[in-house]
Amino acid sequence: MKLILITDRYAPEARAAAYQFRGLAEGFARRGHDVSVLTRYPTQYVPADDRRVLPAVETVNGVEIVRVAGWSGSSHPVLRGLDQVGVGLRIAWRLLRSRSPDAVLVSSPPLPLTLAAVLNKKLRGVPYVIHLHDLYPQTAVELGLLRNRCVIGVMQRMARAAYLNSGRIVAAAPATVDFLKGYPGLDERHVTCVDNFVDLNHCQPTGQGAAFREGLRMGNEFLILYAGLMGHAQDLNVIVECARRCCHRPDWRFVLAGDGARSEEVRTAASKLPNVQFLDCLPNDRYFVALQACDVALVTLKKEVQVPAVPGKVATIMASGRPFIAAVPEGNDTRRIASRSEGGFAINAGNPSELLEALDLLYRRPELRNEMGAAGRRFAQRHFSLEGALVEFERELRVVAERSHPTLGRDVARIIGPGL
Repeated sequence: MKLILITDRYAPEARAAAYQFRGLAEGFARRGHDVSVLTRYPTQYVPADDRRVLPAVETVNGVEIVRVAGWSGSSHPVLRGLDQVGVGLRIAWRLLRSRSPDAVLVSSPPLPLTLAAVLNKKLRGVPYVIHLHDLYPQTAVELGLLRNRCVIGVMQRMARAAYLNSGRIVAAAPATVDFLKGYPGLDERHVTCVDNFVDLNHCQPTGQGAAFREGLRMGNEFLILYAGLMGHAQDLNVIVECARRCCHRPDWRFVLAGDGARSEEVRTAASKLPNVQFLDCLPNDRYFVALQACDVALVTLKKEVQVPAVPGKVATIMASGRPFIAAVPEGNDTRRIASRSEGGFAINAGNPSELLEALDLLYRRPELRNEMGAAGRRFAQRHFSLEGALVEFERELRVVAERSHPTLGRDVARIIGPGL
């Protein structure tokens, strides 16, 4: 099949969405498909080692990558929204000028990227599948970033157009599937779930964890890691407050790696804490090493975030064999994963006392850390493998492509084989 993938980020940063989408694209190429990616130039939150000028068009690991320029690199909600619309329209222009694919896979959020897929379907009849991570504009409204009723109405109409015109929607959380099954105009068979995924080979122990600790000038301290986006949805305050309450424990070290709209605010809040250390964005290979070095990894969301989406870092933490503590709201599907896998603890969002209590338990019981890490790794092998996700996405793309091109099924079957 000729596939075009649309995503906001396709860079080697330690951001789960970018990493996962790159895995899909290169996996499709390995399986014999003709794959192109339409994306934007990375302007924010890029690892220091990779801040180079990228070409507008290049081919990497069998995938053609086409980049368009954004209008603004600002993290201000209004400017960011306008930038996303601009990037969506530029990607739409590129898509309409390209050789017509058999199907399109578009990652959302940001929601405006779906504009390109909708226009392409309306004008050329090309079907598309949405890989849906978060529900927008709900999340922005819950966080207080979006208050204007007119703008909310426009985004709601944009989401409705994206959902109803899609061939399929692949969500990353079961509760998201349940929500969309009740969405007006959507048939429940229109939505399916594929858990967040990771290339398990990238998470194999390499023995580099000790070197990472040495780079931080650490010995056998209890290393608590948060790595990822420091944005509006992530609750970094609960980590800083927890660190403040245990300053008297010299063998505890909180390491916060990443960047985002709130990174400067968080750095300022923790500037006088001796047990907190900040790192810039980590490229994926360094992120995997950081996980090997840590004793426990943290996942935090603000209590206002009521959408059920599972942060993508959960799958990577578990695949790396490390226990996690998730401070997330009730109803978030991370709680279900922690319970089913026995690989992590789920605590109430925004509660530093509960976070400190969970950390203290894992500190005192290293054997429990090992048991939870091993349980998480086993669960990830069963549920979060990239190869398993490739089969699922390939099936969905094949179904929507065959609806528009009935003769395509025989050609695809020769490539994919009968195992689907």
